[in-house]
Amino acid sequence: MDEKQHGAWFGFGFCGFGQALGSGDSHHSVYSPEPLHTSDDICQVNASWSYTALMTRGGRVELSGSVSGTAEGCRDVWASEGLLVVLRNKGGSSTELQAWVPGSELQGEPLWVQNLVSGAKAEGEDDPSSESRMGTLPLLPCARAYVTPQPPFCQPLAPELRVRQLELGAEHVLLLCAAGQLFSWGGGRHGQLGHGTLEAELEPRLLEALQGLWMVTISKVGELKQNLLLLGTDQAKSGVSKAQ
Repeated sequence: MDEKQHGAWFGFGFCGFGQALGSGDSHHSVYSPEPLHTSDDICQVNASWSYTALMTRGGRVELSGSVSGTAEGCRDVWASEGLLVVLRNKGGSSTELQAWVPGSELQGEPLWVQNLVSGAKAEGEDDPSSESRMGTLPLLPCARAYVTPQPPFCQPLAPELRVRQLELGAEHVLLLCAAGQLFSWGGGRHGQLGHGTLEAELEPRLLEALQGLWMVTISKVGELKQNLLLLGTDQAKSGVSKAQ
């Protein structure tokens, strides 16, 4: 029987803290893609500025860079400079959301813990559209709230948004809904909200410039105030034809 082959992970850019596993801390920059020196069991990579969180298919989280540490029994991980959040199985249908100071190396007690309901009886599971609203951290299961690096650390979302994906910047939030529309809110002084102004928005506001396009995915916006946002569109649903 042929052994199943998994893909490889590559990294490049600033690496002064040894964020890529196996790179050590002597490489300040990697100028072209290099494979990460890790097993092919890695299924998720979540990068902050000074460290990277990697998760295996077996649920093990490994930290590399300015901080180190491991945790078992994880389902998801989200890394930022101020907060490290993991979603961990606690037996049965119990799932626990844990927020850690990155420098704690996942040892001792987390900053805060929230018990979440998982399994078939979780909120929204009986909704036919719930699959499209299930996201990964920082979006919480059932897409009713999201995690933030600052207090109160957890912000609710209006159910009518039917969230499919959510990404955080340093001062703003991008939200992709199940209808393929993009919303943004938060600080806008660098134009990162996309509404044509530098004004802040306190509530999610539809990005009108993209009306008529069906958005499939949004890139991780990172922690910078200025960023390049990449959007994927479904041309079949939006009715946009390719230029000949």
